[in-house]
Amino acid sequence: MRIAALIALALMSACGLVDDDVSRMERIEAEATAEAVADDVVTEPVAEVIADCVVENATDGELRKLAALNNTDPAIGGEERVAAVVGRTDTVECIAQTDARPID
Repeated sequence: MRIAALIALALMSACGLVDDDVSRMERIEAEATAEAVADDVVTEPVAEVIADCVVENATDGELRKLAALNNTDPAIGGEERVAAVVGRTDTVECIAQTDARPID
């Protein structure tokens, strides 16, 4: 029974019936959460840059979790999630290219 369900899910995914990609709206909401978290630590123009780099380097799962926090208090759970992405080499390089400073 499980094998049949997995095969059906794989076929639906291959046919495009299951959308695994993060939607545009989820990206916008994730960016808003990341910016709200960063804005508590740095000034607005830098917070925007950090949010852009976070969205660019976060996994789909991380983006979905950040997006879900947009409708609540982003500081609750958002700080750890944003900090985890900011701490990655690719994110640090993205931020460095814009002369912004990463969150400590």
